[in-house]
Amino acid sequence: MVQVIPVEFRGARAAAGPLTLGQLNVAKWLADAPDAPAARLEQRLPVPPGTTVHAVAVALGALVSRHEGLRSRYTLADPGEQRVLDSGSVRLEVYDELPGELGGVSAGAPVRFAAADGLVTDLAAVYSHIAVDFQALLVLERELAALLLGDPLPEVAMQPLDRVEVERSPARRRRQEQALRHWFRHVEAAPAHLYAGPRADPVCGSGAYGMSSEAAARALDRIAARTRTSRPTIVLAAWCALLARRTGYDVCRFVMLSANRFESGLSEFVGTLAQSTFVAVDTAGAGFDELVRRAFGAVL
Repeated sequence: MVQVIPVEFRGARAAAGPLTLGQLNVAKWLADAPDAPAARLEQRLPVPPGTTVHAVAVALGALVSRHEGLRSRYTLADPGEQRVLDSGSVRLEVYDELPGELGGVSAGAPVRFAAADGLVTDLAAVYSHIAVDFQALLVLERELAALLLGDPLPEVAMQPLDRVEVERSPARRRRQEQALRHWFRHVEAAPAHLYAGPRADPVCGSGAYGMSSEAAARALDRIAARTRTSRPTIVLAAWCALLARRTGYDVCRFVMLSANRFESGLSEFVGTLAQSTFVAVDTAGAGFDELVRRAFGAVL
């Protein structure tokens, strides 16, 4: 049996505006695959022992009240629209035991929550990817923990509609034009089929794979100290070295996601900043440390 509790929220303003560049990027691929696994993000949230359902509902209401992206309604088009509600409610579904599959977000709402009954031992949230990205999930987890403990939180520095204003400034317009030139330059130079080759088996299922190596994991810290770069950059360089050797192409070209949060004011931003970027890494004549530096430069 499921009990549905409305989580009431009341924010500082009601407003509307176009989508941010990150939201627009997500909206474009959601239009093609609205039921894709990446269309929603699920999050299991830690709950202190002895927490009641009422306390959870109050804390979640405060969380949604703080962040406009969680209490907005979205029109997924170009330029699209985000419409912030100043008050309303979202769903908190209370189960005897959380199901393994929580389902999608409520119709029209970008977020819903679920909890186990009585003293809450298990809490989960389901978000539309248009409202949050993976880095935003970390922010929400920290803030909910603080709210459940009664700790004060600073004011939100930037909301998605504030981000729209930043992106529409003349300086950011010039940066966007530079980004488009980057795309045009690399797309024109890339072959029609980046890594064309015969397949041994028929195409079926996902093209995503997970790889693991304990030896490589142990080596990452040593290489990071030697090259003064990050572990993801080193993994990317190793991937490019493998790709170049297997294909015979000196330049590795591919599209990857970027969610830049190095700008001032974005470290605690709750929204989606994910955008696609075209990366080209030249492997010709490079030893591994040099390839790591090239990979870092290409991504930056």
